[in-house]
Amino acid sequence: MLESPIVVRAVRARTIIWLFVLAAVAARYVGRSDGDWEEIFDATGLLFGVHGPIHHLPGGLHLYASYPEFQFGPLALIAAVPLWAAGWSARWLAAAAMLGIGWASLVLIDRAASGTGSAGTDVGAARPARVEPAELGRLVGGVVAAVAWVPLAARYLHIDDALAVLAIVGAVVAIRCERGVLAGLLVGAAIGCKPWAAPMMPMLAGLPRTQWRRAGAAAVAATAAVWLPFLIAAPSMVRAGSPQVDVSDASVLRLFGVPGGIGPGWVRSVQLVVAGMCATVAATRGRWTGVALVVLAVRILVDPGTFEYYTSALVVAALVWDTVARSSAVPVATVCAALALDLAEVVVASATARAVLRLGAVLGLVGWVTCAPIRRPRPIDCR
Repeated sequence: MLESPIVVRAVRARTIIWLFVLAAVAARYVGRSDGDWEEIFDATGLLFGVHGPIHHLPGGLHLYASYPEFQFGPLALIAAVPLWAAGWSARWLAAAAMLGIGWASLVLIDRAASGTGSAGTDVGAARPARVEPAELGRLVGGVVAAVAWVPLAARYLHIDDALAVLAIVGAVVAIRCERGVLAGLLVGAAIGCKPWAAPMMPMLAGLPRTQWRRAGAAAVAATAAVWLPFLIAAPSMVRAGSPQVDVSDASVLRLFGVPGGIGPGWVRSVQLVVAGMCATVAATRGRWTGVALVVLAVRILVDPGTFEYYTSALVVAALVWDTVARSSAVPVATVCAALALDLAEVVVASATARAVLRLGAVLGLVGWVTCAPIRRPRPIDCR
């Protein structure tokens, strides 16, 4: 099979195949109006003092104190300014941009996993005799991740989550290239897009020890540059971290007796603390490539919502684990995450059964990352 000309060509053209899959799956959302683009659009305007018809409280640096329901980081809103300036019709331009972000993330993961600093797309080159099993695994895993990415980009239009994932994937590449300051800045940028990225800091332990201090300082400085002005202007914004969504019947919280209605106020704090602890354990055991997977798994474990875009980010993080940490011919974590979380929403009727599947999937992924024997990835040639 690995010597089949069709397989060889498909593997060499994998980045093109991913782009096609993203576009083909996204076509099902054309004309659909659901998603959170309205809130992101309004929040971007409020950040610059432009009030909509239903928003009367102060914006600017008081944005998060006035509107605690906004969970979008300032950096994501700044990045959305060109789309906001284009008007409401930019909704589908935003979807196209986020599909592009997903494709760029897959290409960066391929680069981080290749060990050569380059992604394979050379269709016109002479046919090699065979492809490596790990290359086939990257092709298959990328297809699964592309399908899982589409709801985030084309349905929910969460530019904050999309940019946070892209920044974390970029940090993985920077760590493999042993560029500590760049890796720290990218982790800080992810936190500036979405607060759930704060527990990603331990992934910087994948750098040589001599770069830890500079990378950590860069991450802290980037985070402070984004969030500190808001905190100084309106210290009450710290209360904005409480969830603003109902507890889903299929959430893990329901298995432990948390009632319906708006999620309890302790959810966000528990998410950050537990994710940070698990990420630190993974990093100290040399599994920095699994930190993103652990953090996002804990997010799903504790969150009151069960939105598809949560799974989008998790599946991309699972692809990092499968390809960079394991160089596997079978992207087991990627496929299992997609099946247990995405497919189960379609084929499993019982909300309780879906909650059990979510619990088993996230605990299995966290346990795998923290306990599985792996080889430390070698630095790649980034010239």
